[in-house]
Amino acid sequence: MNKKIFILLLLSSVLLTTILFKDKTILGGGESGVPFYNITRMFKDSSSSWLDGLLGSYIPQSVANYPYLKIFSFLEVQGINGYVLQALFTFIALLISLVFFFLLTKEVFSNYPNSAYLFSSFFYLFNFYSAMNIWNRFLLNFLLFYSVLPMFLWLYMRFLRSRNFVYLGLFLMLSFIFSYAFSSPGHIMIFWFLLLFISLFELMKDKKKVAQVKNFVITLMLWLLVNFWWILQQAAYAISESFKSISTEYFSDVGNTIGFSFLSNVLGKFENLYLLKHGLFYNQEYDFILKWPLIYKKPLLLIVEWMASLYILYWAINNRKRLSVVFSLGLLLIGFILAKGNSPPLGEVFDFFFQRFSFVQFFRNPFEKLGIIPTMGFSLMIGPSLSDLAKKLSRQKPFLRVFIPLVSFTYIVVILGFPFWSGLVFTGSQAPLNDPEVGLRVEVPSYYKDADNWLSLEDKDTRFMTFPLGGEGIQYLWPKGYLGVEESAILFENANISSVLAFPYYDKIASNLQKLFTKNIDFYKIASLLNARYLLFRPDIEFKNSGMKDPAYIDNLFEERVSNEKANISFASQFGPLKFYKLDNKVTLPKIYAANNYVNGGSGADIEQFLLSGAEVGDVMYNSGWPVRNKLDANTSFYVSKNKAIFYLPGPQYPLFVDAPYIFPYVSHLPSSPIYSLLIIKENLQRNLYSDKESKLRWDLLTLGKRLIEVRNALSAGDEKGAIKSLQIYRKNLASVVSDIDLVSKSLKKPGEQVWNEKMLTEIFSSHLFLFNDFEKSTLNSDGSITDLKKQLLLSVSKLKILPYYYPIVSEDFPLESRVVYGVEIDSSGEYDVIFPKSIFFPEYFGINQRINIQIDDVVYSTQIGIDNNKVYFGKYYLSEGYHEISFNQFSKINLIDENLTSFELNSIHGEDSINIPIKTYDAYSQYEISFDYLIHYGNGPVLQVSLNNDKIIKKDGVETEQYYFEKYLPPDDYYFIKRPYSTVVNPDPSSDTMTLIFSAIPWNNCTKIFYKNPKKCSDVSISKTYERPTKVEITNLQIHPRFSRELFVLRVDAVDEKVSPKISFTKKSHTHYKVEVRDSEKPFVLVFSELFDKGWKLYLNGDSKRYPENNHFLANSYANGWLIENEGDFNLELKFVPDKFKEMGLYLSFFVLGLIFLITLLLSVNVFLSKRFNKGL
Repeated sequence: MNKKIFILLLLSSVLLTTILFKDKTILGGGESGVPFYNITRMFKDSSSSWLDGLLGSYIPQSVANYPYLKIFSFLEVQGINGYVLQALFTFIALLISLVFFFLLTKEVFSNYPNSAYLFSSFFYLFNFYSAMNIWNRFLLNFLLFYSVLPMFLWLYMRFLRSRNFVYLGLFLMLSFIFSYAFSSPGHIMIFWFLLLFISLFELMKDKKKVAQVKNFVITLMLWLLVNFWWILQQAAYAISESFKSISTEYFSDVGNTIGFSFLSNVLGKFENLYLLKHGLFYNQEYDFILKWPLIYKKPLLLIVEWMASLYILYWAINNRKRLSVVFSLGLLLIGFILAKGNSPPLGEVFDFFFQRFSFVQFFRNPFEKLGIIPTMGFSLMIGPSLSDLAKKLSRQKPFLRVFIPLVSFTYIVVILGFPFWSGLVFTGSQAPLNDPEVGLRVEVPSYYKDADNWLSLEDKDTRFMTFPLGGEGIQYLWPKGYLGVEESAILFENANISSVLAFPYYDKIASNLQKLFTKNIDFYKIASLLNARYLLFRPDIEFKNSGMKDPAYIDNLFEERVSNEKANISFASQFGPLKFYKLDNKVTLPKIYAANNYVNGGSGADIEQFLLSGAEVGDVMYNSGWPVRNKLDANTSFYVSKNKAIFYLPGPQYPLFVDAPYIFPYVSHLPSSPIYSLLIIKENLQRNLYSDKESKLRWDLLTLGKRLIEVRNALSAGDEKGAIKSLQIYRKNLASVVSDIDLVSKSLKKPGEQVWNEKMLTEIFSSHLFLFNDFEKSTLNSDGSITDLKKQLLLSVSKLKILPYYYPIVSEDFPLESRVVYGVEIDSSGEYDVIFPKSIFFPEYFGINQRINIQIDDVVYSTQIGIDNNKVYFGKYYLSEGYHEISFNQFSKINLIDENLTSFELNSIHGEDSINIPIKTYDAYSQYEISFDYLIHYGNGPVLQVSLNNDKIIKKDGVETEQYYFEKYLPPDDYYFIKRPYSTVVNPDPSSDTMTLIFSAIPWNNCTKIFYKNPKKCSDVSISKTYERPTKVEITNLQIHPRFSRELFVLRVDAVDEKVSPKISFTKKSHTHYKVEVRDSEKPFVLVFSELFDKGWKLYLNGDSKRYPENNHFLANSYANGWLIENEGDFNLELKFVPDKFKEMGLYLSFFVLGLIFLITLLLSVNVFLSKRFNKGL
């Protein structure tokens, strides 16, 4: 590369960087957050695989960030502003990308003019894939990977061709420096696929094939050794309990396959893929500034895009005998096949590997991850192909030698580069990202720095909790706004719980915190369990678009708590709008403490059970599924379990029979038919036509129903043998169907559902059960086989939370009317109180009968209801260890709307007519049954909308509209205009504070039907208004009732002894190492370490290398680490996170290998330099 070319690329990088950072602010948002706001904080986190943020977490991939963060944190400490450092990072990425793609193209296609390599270099930067997937998405590790990839490929290709170890040495040393680019497993796989592809390409050219294979193997081995320090961490994590928990709880083959298929179908279409376009981003009308992605959908530009793309393919086919073309075209075609996912053609191949090899599931969004491969192939060919075109056409018209490169350069740099030069590439489609003055620019208010400094001085080791609390995404109302991941982990040095994230144990804690805070005056008990001493109130958020509670509600709640001494909370300090509240010292706990009393929370304990148990600060709760449970039970004072399932039986009959074709299809032949076996084969073949698990499951449910109809028909025909045959098939298939329902439910069940498609499954298996009751009375049951199969069915569906196991007992004073059934698992036999939290609005929601009938399994009791400060009691009963069902009829429910609003009319003549009906005594954590009758006298049907106070506000074309939580249009019948009933169940957003029903109707209008050939005419109001006719709808008997609480608890309290706990003190050596002193231990006790549970935490006695017994380690307080310590007297303990030692071991090896490589590279470079000087002297 000559100096002029380098200067051109350098100036281009400088100019682009200057444009992007002209406002002197950092860029942030999306999944990257604000990484350049506090690099030193991020560097501290990357120094070990255990992060102390949140409740602690094992994130080994953060270690790979170490070199990059070390360099930039050093510069930050020197006083360099964050935006300057981010500009430097961006400049380096741009320059490396441009320079090394130029060199890579030149290496692949030699003997072309520099203009050809420039075209390829700029196209690699400015193409459609890069603009959206790399720069607009703003994932820094992906951006860096995309930028440095050409550098590594060029160095590797130079090494293979020259066999000069200097290139390999540079390759390896740079891989250490840019290890951040490899922090995703998908990047590593793409990287080595491309290196292997290059090796195969060189193998085709080189006669010394063995040497080329050896070079690849040597490169791989040395790369692994140089990066051993973070690769070993990743490998250790892949076989750890943490990884197993995350992969089984948050990811499933079914969910990944469905997501993979959807993204493949949407993004894998040829017309988008061949142009390197994201199918949605460049085709749908999002609210971007100037709607800039749609500029490239204009006919003229589309013609240019297709002509250029097809010409390159034509050129490649014509030059297919050239190995350089074969190499580039191979990348393009293989990349297309991979990036399209399982869309046709050959999608079945990708499906096969995706469903059988878990590592392939890193590419569940194939275009996003694998689109880099065809982009590289396309970019390599575009420069040489345009150069050949100019050369060929200029023979007849010489001016084309200059004109074609000029037009090409203009198209690539100006038109494709327009989003970059204009800065639009760093904007989005939502506010504030679609504000030209904002985009991704972020200005964190100074009060955050002030608050952080104050908190660090107050207590740098304690946690705090933030309210309002929301999910992973947040929109701040900062001077320039912010929309992206919640970043309190970067804004504050102290660990904090400020968002709900998908980490094992953590998400179940965080997702319930706001509910517990708003409903319980003794929330301090929960805060003490979480080692949180402070509560932060943050109002500087756009709560509607963040899916959070209204800050005004939280502010009022804090004021109430401060004025109530029972809350043990006081105001601490304020910074700007941020307010800190402090819990009294008497109700806080250190991170490591010795527990007083023990609470058995059953197999699925959550922290709400701790509150209901009556336990106090300093106690500990444990799950019953740990080996140490028996030892703990001997000293346990509280036993509290929560229901595992809930079933609503509306009555008046059970089971209900639904004769619908999706449950019981038509049966044409009996099992005794000669062609029955062929029909079964046909069914199996039809099943195999479905590619996804959900469709296969629907088919299996249909065929299960078919078997039962065959049994019924066979019995009617006196064919008992045929009936038995169908029952045998039913029995055989039931187990696999139940297993598949469980599998599919993990990924596809909707909010509020206990199981996938709960309503449909309830209808299906209730109808099956109805038929089994009939079969049980027939001669088929002479040996009890029908009864046994019926029990198998009940056991299976009760475990899936579809139907209860025990039949409801019905009598004159205990009718089957709105029966609710709770399934509870008991771990220790004894006398238990059946309780509900009073916070579910007793008696505001329900008219409570003082005495009710209650069914426990298959026995009915009459019980007196009792209410105390925070619990509602439904009696005390002996419950043995195992599964039980508790059921009763729901109380008479109070209609939550004013009586004068239960009936009304909607008369729409010249515009929309609507009525808003607020819900009284609203609780966001309840479900609501809405029912009414409606009569359409004439015109359109009514629209029902459920409006919550935190519904998102969508702004499109400058108009703000509310995105209602629920919306349903009830259209008129084509013939009958009669009164019809409607009912639904609403499961509101738990972050909402108010709910309003909105009924509306608009005038009837058939303008678009009349002008169906030219419907645009109807956009003219003067025309459409002439076809407008009035609408009249009558709404009657409007009812909205809360469903009874979905959560029931059983509580047993044994004698609570005064326990004398040992004295505990500790020293934090690092995130991963604590020293603990124990004094005056008189008997076994539980040591609680309030960091997220992980089996990687090991306990050592008196500094001994021997670990404390693994069986004594258990999950404490639903998230923390607990150990049963059985030593007495005074002794010392050490807590270490063992997986972190792999980083230290790996670093020693990597530095040693890196040192050798540096030394060899240096010596070889010096040798080459001296040889050249010596030859010059000769």
